[in-house]
Amino acid sequence: MEKKNGLVEIFNNAISGVLDFLLIHDTHDYSKSEIAKHSGVAYKTVYDVWPILEGYELVKQTRTIGRAKMYSINRKNPLVKKLKQLQLGIMMHALEANKEKVAAQVRT
Repeated sequence: MEKKNGLVEIFNNAISGVLDFLLIHDTHDYSKSEIAKHSGVAYKTVYDVWPILEGYELVKQTRTIGRAKMYSINRKNPLVKKLKQLQLGIMMHALEANKEKVAAQVRT
């Protein structure tokens, strides 16, 4: 099983999985089905939590391609900025912890 980092490591739910993916890939837009595929969150679950993400204006629709609506993280939202800082802090902590484990293994 792949080790999770970022928000999903601490909060471990569908919303954090979606947010983690969109925060890391914040320069692109994706359909909901692409978000589900790449975030590891079930397609139906993405649709179930989407109203919450839209309600807090954490995501925004960017364009439409055929019948697919494309979305990205709403980088102008102050909450998103704080979430990004939190995510980076969590990831840096995980890197430091891993660095210590690797150094310990090298010494033995």
